[in-house]
Amino acid sequence: MKKLIVIAIALCVLTGSVFAQSLPSGFVVTDMTMTTPAVTAGGFTSPQSTATQGRIRSAADDFMRPDAYTNVRFENWFGMVSYARNNMAALGFATKVGDLYIGTFYNGSFWANVDPFDYTESTKDWLATENKSGVITYDTFGFTQPRPFNQFAVLVGVADMGFRFTLSTTLQTFSAEDAFINGAETKSVDMAQGVISPQIAWSMTKNLMDNGIRPYFIVDLGFNKDYRKGQAYSFDASDGDGVWKTMDEKVEHSNNFFEPKFSLGLGGFTVANKNNWRTSVDLDYVLTLRSYSNEFNYTSADTFTNNSIGEIAGTFGSSGLQKISYNSHLITPSVSGSWNGDKLRLRAKLNLNLGFENTDTTDMYVIYSETTGLSDGVLGKDGDDKLVSKFTFNPDLRLAAQWQLASKLFLNAGGRIQARAVEVTTTTNEVYDENVLVPNSASESVKTTYGAAQVQLTLGATLNATDNLSFEASSGVTSANGLNTFSTGSDGLFHFTSLLATLRF
Repeated sequence: MKKLIVIAIALCVLTGSVFAQSLPSGFVVTDMTMTTPAVTAGGFTSPQSTATQGRIRSAADDFMRPDAYTNVRFENWFGMVSYARNNMAALGFATKVGDLYIGTFYNGSFWANVDPFDYTESTKDWLATENKSGVITYDTFGFTQPRPFNQFAVLVGVADMGFRFTLSTTLQTFSAEDAFINGAETKSVDMAQGVISPQIAWSMTKNLMDNGIRPYFIVDLGFNKDYRKGQAYSFDASDGDGVWKTMDEKVEHSNNFFEPKFSLGLGGFTVANKNNWRTSVDLDYVLTLRSYSNEFNYTSADTFTNNSIGEIAGTFGSSGLQKISYNSHLITPSVSGSWNGDKLRLRAKLNLNLGFENTDTTDMYVIYSETTGLSDGVLGKDGDDKLVSKFTFNPDLRLAAQWQLASKLFLNAGGRIQARAVEVTTTTNEVYDENVLVPNSASESVKTTYGAAQVQLTLGATLNATDNLSFEASSGVTSANGLNTFSTGSDGLFHFTSLLATLRF
């Protein structure tokens, strides 16, 4: 039985890219042009993978990986459930239909953090009607943080390949008509905030060569929404008697962007294998693009209802009008090593992350006629026209060990050293005044930053209770807390922050 357990765990470890083919993590939108950045935490890794910094995965990770689902051994079906302190549920199920492998997964908070938009329905004055019944009033209005997070995934395995479709979302939308909103008579309001991101991942499950090469390709499509617009009612007293009129639709802010991401990698190539120590190299590449298309307001007619809406390849919000384009390239050569003993397994991987990022931002304004004071929506430059190019080199070393304490009990340990070794930012800038370049305003600056290292220490345990039932747990020990064996608090060795159970029949 000992030998069988050791072999089963060893099969769960691959030399390929560790996190690239895992289920998508949560999003953190750092674009500061957004009035309220859509920030959330999500994604899933097993407690064993978490404790070993992703170097020694378990079946709970592999059953939804396009390159590794064949590592999960079962006769009829496989199931998993995770109990973590992040207030999210994680459930998975896999089975086989002939030669077809089908895996399904859910991770999320269900309805938690969804804004309810409570309202009151009462009798009150509404426009020109006194004591109208059924008038709806929203007392509090707007989206809050954090956002709700839900993730659904399906993996299909066939012909030595895996195909996974994942949908991750924090998006919430709201619309209303004919209501008091923030104390004002409102014709309509339409708004949304959050991210909806479908992903398609493909990989081979067998090496193309004896020493490796297991390519993968992933496409993420991030639809980021943050906008609000609507129509108000307003009392027009210009004719003496006064009348309620419906104002033109107006944009409060619009900071949407579309972010496709393309990831591909070789899947690892073994360059040395001697005395149970195997050394492999790998190369991964991620291309991220970002495009903007948003609405803005401008005055096109000298009337009481005089708002028109135009479009900009940028954002419209607290920073005014900005035209923006963005792209980034992440190139990651890596080297990894693994050693398997009778009761001890060791893993190491060094990622040499090379990042190249370009952000082009131009302050814009609406051009108005000097004679009429009106506009046809044409935009010009007014303010900074800035290009920021950034190069980063961030080595990332992860170490892991798994020690078989007893026939069915394993201790998992991991360490990570991330060094923000160097960041070089080159900024070129010109200044415009109402579409005219300001003389001698061009400048270029280069800033080099050397960052500090960040360290992590993680511990956990795996218990293969029976051939059908296994448990995993992460400990409360961290590099900040140190190793506290007897503490009963969150920093204690026996304080488990994440629990997971798997079944296979």
